[in-house]
Amino acid sequence: MHMDFDIIVIGAGSGGTVLAEYGAKLGAKICLIDERERLGGDCLNYGCVPSKSYIHAAKAAYSAKNSSDVGVNNQTTIDYSQVLQSVYDAQDYIEEHHDNPKYFEDLSVHVVKGRASFTDKHTVSVGEQHYRAKKIVIATGSRPFIPPIEGIDDVEYLTNESFFEHKTLPQRLAVIGAGPVRLELGQAAAMLGSEVTFFESGERILARVDESIATHLQTSLDDLGATTVCNSKVTAVKKNASGYELNYTQNDTAGSLEVDDILVATGREANLDLNLDAAKVTYTERTIPTNKNFQTNQPHIYAIGDILDAPSFTHTAARAATVVLQHILFGISGNAGLSQTPWCIFTTPEIAHVGKTRQSLEEATTAFETLTIDYNEIDKAITDKEQGQINVRIDTKQRILGATIVGHNAGELCGLYSLAIANELKLSDMSKPIQAYPTYALPTQQLAAEYSTKHAYDGITGKLAMLLRKFRL
Repeated sequence: MHMDFDIIVIGAGSGGTVLAEYGAKLGAKICLIDERERLGGDCLNYGCVPSKSYIHAAKAAYSAKNSSDVGVNNQTTIDYSQVLQSVYDAQDYIEEHHDNPKYFEDLSVHVVKGRASFTDKHTVSVGEQHYRAKKIVIATGSRPFIPPIEGIDDVEYLTNESFFEHKTLPQRLAVIGAGPVRLELGQAAAMLGSEVTFFESGERILARVDESIATHLQTSLDDLGATTVCNSKVTAVKKNASGYELNYTQNDTAGSLEVDDILVATGREANLDLNLDAAKVTYTERTIPTNKNFQTNQPHIYAIGDILDAPSFTHTAARAATVVLQHILFGISGNAGLSQTPWCIFTTPEIAHVGKTRQSLEEATTAFETLTIDYNEIDKAITDKEQGQINVRIDTKQRILGATIVGHNAGELCGLYSLAIANELKLSDMSKPIQAYPTYALPTQQLAAEYSTKHAYDGITGKLAMLLRKFRL
């Protein structure tokens, strides 16, 4: 049976582009299909790139207006059109240098624009065209999930996909949701001058994060003048003369709020509109089940990224792409290690995590100890006037189980612990590399050295060492 390609990749987000690029560089004949106007998926078009550019502008504005404690007094005016232009410039640069059809076509990847649909187990159609391949990888990503709120379909609400197309800064912004997107965009809007109200269904923000960590972010939101309505549920929205009226309950008490814009950030739902039945691929309402090699029930069809029941991050999709490529081209079967995926919320302060959480360890009744480094003990943080905290969890053998960090450079610091966990290092191993002074990484080395010294003489070996010391002094 004739096959047009070795691999068809459906979806040109982070997972799909990684697989297409490196598959082509390794000699595979690749067809890359995507229905969006430009490649790059959610990350480039609606997610990581525009949001981080927006956050950068917000931090710059806020810092300029709030640096009198270091002798910088500045009255800042904000050109919101230029803020948005800086977002678009970042997107354009990445598209021009990488995420564009010509880049992939120069690698001999056949790029097809349009909506893909399975015709059979080996055939994908786009309009009237049909493409056949030995292997097919589904990497179609996700879209915003819109909750069933009364009246929501009758108002022009914002999501992360439309937020950066909104040409004016929302003056009164209601943020509905529970994930990092609503915190990042909501806080950035507050830094730029919006009056922001967060609606939180739980007793506090980030319920699965250490309370001492979440408190740092809550304090920052409070300092910005943002309002957090905890134990609440938005029940209805409707348009009125001045904007929108939003009705909600808080602890079973009814309330209402008038706002100019509503940002809905209540999670994502997988893009599964692919006629999967024609390929006899098993799927659920939300995901496509796969094995450790990301194979579906049809072994030649793989699935990666947001369509899995796994952490939905750009870096996890890219990691899954490499696992799939190794399995297709070389027959290598491996674990992607997604259970130890690091993540970072790019708020001010940043919050980052890798490995086991306190909650998961307690639920598993695992014996562990939490070691804490406060930012007021970090010389670089003192000079930068930054507040924060590092929580490191170790087991009874001093193996690093997880770390949660809040503060400046939390995402970068998390990389140290991600490396440690991936290599099954003990805390004492973190004392070996010499860290530059003054940096945010140095206290990790110091903590490890102090803890190791404190426990160096535990047990029989330690007692023998202490006895030997008496003869040496």
